[in-house]
Amino acid sequence: MKKTALLIGLFCLVASSSLFAQDEETDDSQMSYVAVVTYHTIMPDDGSWDRFKEMIKELRENVVFKNDLILSSRILRHMWGSNSSDFIVINEYAEWAHIQEAADVSQELTNEHWPRENQRERWFDEFNSYFDPVHSDEIYFENRALRK
Repeated sequence: MKKTALLIGLFCLVASSSLFAQDEETDDSQMSYVAVVTYHTIMPDDGSWDRFKEMIKELRENVVFKNDLILSSRILRHMWGSNSSDFIVINEYAEWAHIQEAADVSQELTNEHWPRENQRERWFDEFNSYFDPVHSDEIYFENRALRK
């Protein structure tokens, strides 16, 4: 019974937060959209964690950090347990349209950093070899006024 009451209470809290986030009086400037992609890392035969970290740093410094449409970006790794392959990328955007616009800007920044197509393809083939092709994508919205 206590578990049921707890679940009902949690649902009410989440539902009321969602309703508040959609309230007409809510300032749209406090809303943001959060894209979460969950990958699973794998180690290719010719790969190393040091190389993987170098590639992550290169991509983020030359593409993600230069993309002004991305308000914030984080990478989360699984800390403890039997499966440490989780690799979660979280990007925050001010507006729904910025999700696609940021993807376009990221493609432009990618083309600038790796100007030759064959170089770019080789780099991303190597980069993608560190990930299982199966992943999940979710998009959430948040009222930043309720953030701590």
